[in-house]
Amino acid sequence: MLNPVFSVAHMRQMVPTFHKISSQLRDTLARKCSDGPQEVDVLSWISRTALELIAQSGLGHSFDSLQKDELPHAFVLVLKKLQPTIFGMMIARNFLPWLVKIGTPSFRRWVISLTPWKRLREARDLVDFMHETSLEIYNLKKRAIAEGDEAVLKANLEASDEDRLPDEELLAQPTSIYRTLIFAAVDTTSGALARTLHLLSEHPEVQVKVREEILAAKEKFGGDLPYDELVSLPYLDAVCRETLRLTRKDAVLPLQDPIRGVDGSIVSEIPVPNNTNIIVGLRASNTNPQLWGSDALEWKPERWLSPLPDALQEAHVPGIYSNLMTFLGGEAVLSALIGTFEVSPSATEEIVWNMTSIATPGIKGPMSSMPQLPLKLALAK
Repeated sequence: MLNPVFSVAHMRQMVPTFHKISSQLRDTLARKCSDGPQEVDVLSWISRTALELIAQSGLGHSFDSLQKDELPHAFVLVLKKLQPTIFGMMIARNFLPWLVKIGTPSFRRWVISLTPWKRLREARDLVDFMHETSLEIYNLKKRAIAEGDEAVLKANLEASDEDRLPDEELLAQPTSIYRTLIFAAVDTTSGALARTLHLLSEHPEVQVKVREEILAAKEKFGGDLPYDELVSLPYLDAVCRETLRLTRKDAVLPLQDPIRGVDGSIVSEIPVPNNTNIIVGLRASNTNPQLWGSDALEWKPERWLSPLPDALQEAHVPGIYSNLMTFLGGEAVLSALIGTFEVSPSATEEIVWNMTSIATPGIKGPMSSMPQLPLKLALAK
């Protein structure tokens, strides 16, 4: 279902949409900075933008005009609230495979309404709101097909009878938008963009080089960059790749080569009993000094401007469409923001990155768990 949306042909068509959304964000932030440098919670604005990127390009629907004084769409707030609500039910979630087999859906909803557990009822209400919003989008898109809508719904409605999903399954597609938007857009894309902006604020010399490249390309093409030019900016691409490569420290047990345990014994393998659940830590991915060199743990975009070793070029880490929809939209946002603003660290707050189900920035201190990324923005000279 998603393949047509993430195809290169569709990406070419979506670049103007990416630029339009990025320009809305840029113009709003520029108005905030019109009287001088301002400290802005970049994460809040990037999260709203990331949702709008995937919503317009994937669903043909808009949730947010990205205006300065306008509150985010209720769907945005629900998306951000759902994960912490469900996360607080972690123990009970272990019993879900058995609980969902008891009775009918209406019976289970009746039981939930009688259960004296506030968090459970909140989760129900959030999911209900998402379903109702998804149903509304679905009905709007069915009526909009004749107008040339190219989003996910059209891909199904114009499919053959053999490939077409029944309405109830298609409704499950937008109803499960939670997974797509939270993990493929709102959280992962906004997290990657926030991390990139944070790193650029700490490396002004890199920021200057990226800005010069962006402005030179825009001057050459007379404005927003078409698809081929946007994906061909070598230094911007290097910054994006390096950020995705290196955003966390090594915190796993490396057994590619034998290691010596605290008792002095050599460890080259770990016996795993049958039916053992294994949680794979990917935080060490792409940080092997034998492949990346002695500076593997350094953020160094220049490494991507030279050919990588064959072992790296041939290696592939399974993942979603991160280099197409999510980060192509991200590159459009970066080209708009870095081309317009000088970004520098907060003068008063120290930023820490918390690793839960995803990496989120926060202010060091008692409120560090609250996602936010204050950075100082100033109009570039």
